[in-house]
Amino acid sequence: VLFRSDMPRAVSLKAADRHARTFWNEVYVYALRAAAIAIVGAVSAITVLYAYSIFYDREALLTDAFRCVNEALDDYGLDHWLVNGTLLGAVRLKHFVLWDTEVDFALLLDRLKDAKPVIGHIQSTCSHLHIDRVTSTHDDVALTSDEVTQESTTPGSWQMCSGRVCVMLYEYLKAGEQLVSANGFQAASTALPTARCTISGVSAMCPNDDEFFLNGAYGSNWKTERLTTLFK
Repeated sequence: VLFRSDMPRAVSLKAADRHARTFWNEVYVYALRAAAIAIVGAVSAITVLYAYSIFYDREALLTDAFRCVNEALDDYGLDHWLVNGTLLGAVRLKHFVLWDTEVDFALLLDRLKDAKPVIGHIQSTCSHLHIDRVTSTHDDVALTSDEVTQESTTPGSWQMCSGRVCVMLYEYLKAGEQLVSANGFQAASTALPTARCTISGVSAMCPNDDEFFLNGAYGSNWKTERLTTLFK
């Protein structure tokens, strides 16, 4: 039983109790929000760091393979230039495209059967790449025959792969003022003389008319099209 004199104190205690419960409810809600934000922040940070490490690991891998093969081709003394995704990266980004898993070179040969010694030179020079798969669009027997001529055999391509990166070599032959490749004939002036360019800090050779090659590989919108669309 409450006396009249006790009623204000009881009301005050009830009000204090309500305020206390409200305060701790608010603390609980804010704590939950803070925990959720912390979890989202941690997940985001881990995701960004993982993507960052994947990107720079891929970039380092491609750069290492590219530098070694580029130097091996320079040493061999054959005209060569960038094509496809590697050329796109050099012209548009100045570094390799994240979604590309290959480095791409065009190789100007005197004869198609000259390609095999070039492949051997790359393998010996770049042994640290651990290239364990070499495939070609050519028939091996035809390429080792002394009867192979540029008239009787169509230029093709070579793929050299390790466990994590591949190198593509696309063959070209010169016939007068024309270049011959698996894609047919084109003016030699589209590629020659080659022009100095840079990709991921490595000096390389680009074709004389890079737009001609990139239009052929990716269409006329290669300068503005989303890279994820170009590499579908």
